[in-house]
Amino acid sequence: MLEGLRTVVRLETRFEQGDIPEDAQERLMTSLADAGTRLEDNGHDIEALLAQRWIVAENRKRATTSTNADLEDADVAINGFLIPAGSNDAGAPIAYLVPEVGMCSHMPPPPPNQLIRVQLAEPSPISTPYVMVQVSGSLQQQASDETIFVSDGETRMLSMWLLNAETVVAATGTTDTVALNEWQERIRSKILERKSTGND
Repeated sequence: MLEGLRTVVRLETRFEQGDIPEDAQERLMTSLADAGTRLEDNGHDIEALLAQRWIVAENRKRATTSTNADLEDADVAINGFLIPAGSNDAGAPIAYLVPEVGMCSHMPPPPPNQLIRVQLAEPSPISTPYVMVQVSGSLQQQASDETIFVSDGETRMLSMWLLNAETVVAATGTTDTVALNEWQERIRSKILERKSTGND
């Protein structure tokens, strides 16, 4: 059923966009009619299925942006990885807290309701996004949307939360920060070595 529905959607879209060569139109129109007939013969209502697709898409979108009202103004301590993002209009340092190392640079950002925009009272004492930290402060529901520069280029940061941070400390008992720092140093050494030999 899904393959037939995909065929219908794909061909209808191509016909609407007018990007089908004239010599292929008759053949593809037959394919479209055949796919529609097979779906209907098997008791599937194409229009109802297509309408359901948009409902599912909207529900998925809502699931990534919905927040828990019980957490409004809650005092929290959350572990994650801080990505520096400059400062706000008042000059306060801003960062983003993500649940996994490498998110937003080597991997896509998390969903907006899992990405926390952090307003710091002062620059973080942890200067790398590869060490897990614990950020404590007051959490608020506040949507934000900005593009920042990370190691792989620009990344859109769409967040549904603001954490007014009071403290930022290295998280304990959750990761081997010594091993992580050694790994970082090996990577940095390799980069410097490549630059010095002209292989960058």
